[in-house]
Amino acid sequence: PGTARVLASDREFIAFRGFKVNVSSHIPHEGKVAWQGQLVNRSEDSLVLSQKGKLLNIPLAVVAKVELI
Repeated sequence: PGTARVLASDREFIAFRGFKVNVSSHIPHEGKVAWQGQLVNRSEDSLVLSQKGKLLNIPLAVVAKVELI
């Protein structure tokens, strides 16, 4: 894989917890379509990022792509 690796499987989301990721959306959520932060967790319905210590929950329904930085 190159420098930008797209995360897809549960195993990848577990292995790369704590790593910085870029998240892009196909529809706006809270006025944004892209986020950057540390991967905290992925559940059945949301993705959790840490941005400077603040947790951000993004519904999986709006997530188009998650890639490692």
